[in-house]
Amino acid sequence: MDLRSIELFMAVAEYGSFTRAAEKTFVTQPYLSKVVKQLEEELNVTLFNRTTRKLELTDAGRIVIEQGRLALKPLQDMPNLLDELQDLRKGEIMLGIPPVIGTLIFPSMAQKFHRVFPDVTLRLVELGAKHILTLAEDEKIDIGFTVKPFTEDHFHVKPYFVDEFMIYLSQNHPLANRDRIKVSELAQDKFILFTNDFTLHDTVINLCAKNGFSPHIAYESSQWDLMVELIALNMGIAILPKSIFEKHNNPHVKMLSIDEEEPYLWEIAMITKKDRYLSYATRAFLNMF
Repeated sequence: MDLRSIELFMAVAEYGSFTRAAEKTFVTQPYLSKVVKQLEEELNVTLFNRTTRKLELTDAGRIVIEQGRLALKPLQDMPNLLDELQDLRKGEIMLGIPPVIGTLIFPSMAQKFHRVFPDVTLRLVELGAKHILTLAEDEKIDIGFTVKPFTEDHFHVKPYFVDEFMIYLSQNHPLANRDRIKVSELAQDKFILFTNDFTLHDTVINLCAKNGFSPHIAYESSQWDLMVELIALNMGIAILPKSIFEKHNNPHVKMLSIDEEEPYLWEIAMITKKDRYLSYATRAFLNMF
């Protein structure tokens, strides 16, 4: 058994097809089939279930995939280690960041970072915070920005930003003349929420449940600016971070405090997967912020 055989087997598993994997790895399909067959004979296991129309991994195949990733990882890390040895401050950092967080904090971060590291590319993967956790776990991103609380067992967590939740409503809303509102007073209102991909969706639902009701959801969106426009038209209310108010310019939207002794906080953290190699540039980004 050699690493190349493992690598080719993993390619078949990734692409779900011997034909496609052969194209992607620049070998012939007969050769690829022969390599996988030899690997099965050497390990005395069946790696793929070939009785279904779709190529599926067996339990043994999944184990080989997991161990293969561990075996190949040092070789994949080698270029980064050699670059670091020569102190080359180049490359790229994959950042997973929910759109609302990106809008509020990323531009100033990017400006500060590029003053020091102008040759490092910052590539953004913009998805809801729930997806960011999965991408970080699967090592598809170098650094993730996500919302606490979450299960931290597999991550190094660096708190970055704390904001307060506020109530956003139209200036024509019956409660618009107030300074503070209890969440329970909104039980009859229509709510505008982020989609289920975002932790802010669950946050609002849980906050309403804590105050004795389930929100009537009128609209869901992944775009905070669209949500603000709907609020301005009195199509519903929203509970959003305070910092969003500074970004929008709609004069028909009012922001009110939540009437509680302790504020409801929106806590943003940067995460990296434990035991993962971090490039010089990635560590520099974390250290800067």
